[in-house]
Amino acid sequence: GASSPIQVDIRIISATNQNLAQFIAEGKFREDLFYRLNVIPITLPPLRERQEDIELLVHYFLHLHTRRLGSVYPGIAPDVVEILRKHRWPGNLRELSNLMEYLVNVVPSGEVIDSTLLPPNLLNNGTTEQSDVTEVSEAHLSLDDAGGTALEEMEKQMIREALSRHNSKKQVADELGIGIATLYRKIKKYELLNT
Repeated sequence: GASSPIQVDIRIISATNQNLAQFIAEGKFREDLFYRLNVIPITLPPLRERQEDIELLVHYFLHLHTRRLGSVYPGIAPDVVEILRKHRWPGNLRELSNLMEYLVNVVPSGEVIDSTLLPPNLLNNGTTEQSDVTEVSEAHLSLDDAGGTALEEMEKQMIREALSRHNSKKQVADELGIGIATLYRKIKKYELLNT
């Protein structure tokens, strides 16, 4: 709403994973804009090419997510760091950050992150044994005598364990990635009121 121009001095930091030279050649990106933005180009190699940075980044993201979630900083076993170094990281830093957030949520308070907590895609370079997958699938889909599924029993156990780790229902809901109302509904459903 000003009536006269205001002098500003700004620097724009932008990032892309696209080939802008190709986009310019195809007429999909303006060449003059490219040269205005491309004053000091910084090229970062993908995470898979920076294995020496993995451990530092792991600790950075663990600190970030434990502070954000109000958790105790967990230790991390050396063999887990080695597994993480060998992973290809197609999702780059976002994938690593998401994994650390997941691990902060599943590691029992005061314990060390070991390889048993890692998702299957990180073990065996992203492959899992077919028999393991079949066993888990059959276990989850089987019906028990009461007509409920083993998956419901697993959910009940996860909620029970989370309740034993936290004094606050809000922390339990956050750990499980569900809303507080959903948590109360499931506590009632599974009769975990005294937990």
